[in-house]
Amino acid sequence: MPDSANANANNSDAYFAEAREFERQLLAKGTPVRTSRNQQTAGGPITEWEKDNVPHHQTVTTDSSNYSKLAQQYLEQGRCQEAEKLFVLALELAEKSTFTHNAEEIERNLEELAWFYCNRNKFVEAEPIVKRLVEIRARYRRPEDSLLVRSIDQLANIFEHTGKGAQAESLYRFLISLQEEALGTEHLALVFSFKRLAECYVKAQDFASAEPVLLRALTIEEIHYGAYAVEISSTLQDLAMVYQAENRFDLAAFVMTRQLRIMEEIHGPEGLSVASALLKLADLYTRMDRADDGEPFYRRTLNIYEKVYGKNTATVSSLAKKLDELYPQPQQIYRPEPSRVNFSKTIPDITPVRRQSAISAS
Repeated sequence: MPDSANANANNSDAYFAEAREFERQLLAKGTPVRTSRNQQTAGGPITEWEKDNVPHHQTVTTDSSNYSKLAQQYLEQGRCQEAEKLFVLALELAEKSTFTHNAEEIERNLEELAWFYCNRNKFVEAEPIVKRLVEIRARYRRPEDSLLVRSIDQLANIFEHTGKGAQAESLYRFLISLQEEALGTEHLALVFSFKRLAECYVKAQDFASAEPVLLRALTIEEIHYGAYAVEISSTLQDLAMVYQAENRFDLAAFVMTRQLRIMEEIHGPEGLSVASALLKLADLYTRMDRADDGEPFYRRTLNIYEKVYGKNTATVSSLAKKLDELYPQPQQIYRPEPSRVNFSKTIPDITPVRRQSAISAS
């Protein structure tokens, strides 16, 4: 056996020994990991599950579920260290069980212990637990089984949190190979695996590897849903993000225009989701130094926002200010119109008056 395996075995034995010591302390205190309803007063506190599900005269059998339920009770009380030991005891008891459903019980206890560690960001402790869970489920579950896929996804997430991104990628490639062999190359179960593998590549800034993987996922979705179905919208968004990261803006604009059409088909031309797609496309054109192409998309977004939120709102004001900065209107010089004067009233009549001569007057 390798030294690392010996070390893991020794650590596991020590951990189980610590948990068993905790069990002896519980029983010494009268804590009813195994008890009857008639003894709950004398035996100490009893779990809520036992109160609700065990008759007064019935004895609670010693199995892993009782340790798990008691561990959940301890978690509710904030007693995390004691709960951890009980989860470990439940797993040990399930491994020693001789019942026919032993494998499923081991799965359940492994999953509970992994959940306990992952929720507390104890990924180093969770890794060997989830590895065992993946090995068990890969042995007898089909590649599309949700439990197997969930366990592989959980293990890949642990790898990502512990700086093992390459191992996460390998794990998804392993799942894809299993699914393609068992289900073919166009099964819908592959979409999730492809998209999660693409996420690993994106996190590693390997956009060139992410693109063909997303295109594979998109092709499968188009086969099953159609070219303009809502189900492909998120894949189009991921693909547009990859194209932008690669500075391939024309392809990004093409993909985002297709996504806009899907949103318009679903929500109508004035839906908020449509406004979001319009704004992203307008911002992309601005980034491409094609502000004139982006302006009508900004204007449509502003009209939708005004109808939904009202004109005197922060959202509308912010976008209107952005439009004024991008597309300033030419200032018009104010020139007052010349006043219209009625000269007939203001200028005196200077027509000479004809005076009669004295001769004619006489």
